[in-house]
Amino acid sequence: MKRMFLFLSSLGASVYFSLGADNQTPPATPQAPTQQPCCCARMSGGGMQMGQMQMGGQGIRMGMDMAAFAPLPADFATDTNPMTPAKIELGRMLFFEKRLSANGRLSCNSCHDLASYGVDHQTTSSGFWNQKGTRNSPTVYNAAGYFAQFWDGRAATVEEQAKGPILNPVEMGLPSGSAAVAALKSIPEYVALFSAAFPGNPDPVTFDNVAAAIGAFERKLVTPSRWDRFLAGDPSAMTRPPYIRAMRWQYSASSM
Repeated sequence: MKRMFLFLSSLGASVYFSLGADNQTPPATPQAPTQQPCCCARMSGGGMQMGQMQMGGQGIRMGMDMAAFAPLPADFATDTNPMTPAKIELGRMLFFEKRLSANGRLSCNSCHDLASYGVDHQTTSSGFWNQKGTRNSPTVYNAAGYFAQFWDGRAATVEEQAKGPILNPVEMGLPSGSAAVAALKSIPEYVALFSAAFPGNPDPVTFDNVAAAIGAFERKLVTPSRWDRFLAGDPSAMTRPPYIRAMRWQYSASSM
């Protein structure tokens, strides 16, 4: 009996290990790393289309039509307000001109600080008597490229928008456009600058021309980046690891 027991035990162990060995997954055969195809970028209809892209030795799958994107232009020029160096310079001075406010302390730059991303970092901006507005001041950078101005879109262009804060009783507080013109005409240097910016105009210092000059200046406030260089056809603009990680996140998020 003892021999029979040992025999059956050995037989059972053999069957168990044999079955266990049959159920084991064989080790995977090492696969050679596949080579990501290089960037297939081409300009098509004014846009860029991407298949897969090799950047900095790291492949990025981009399965979307890049024609939806376009690089920022050098400026947001318009036929309705031709940009000239004289007009842009006048607009720059008017953008910083505090005498266009009722208390002589506020300018366009007060709420749209160009040294601080074009904003004042306040929930709502303070007016000339420290009144608080009801809406946040958006950045002025790239604003000329928007299809509408103000949060409610009540102005179509930056030229039209430029008039609003000057006459708003909660903002810069001048009573009328005539008051702005009178303040500027009292300064001989401004009269000369308006004459240079609007040649051939017998009376160039007008409220409409104030807005046109500020608008011309704001149309130059453009902030192109590496992304815009990349869209313009420079594949080397997005080769650094931080930009690669950002693009991976962007395209993974867009596929959700």
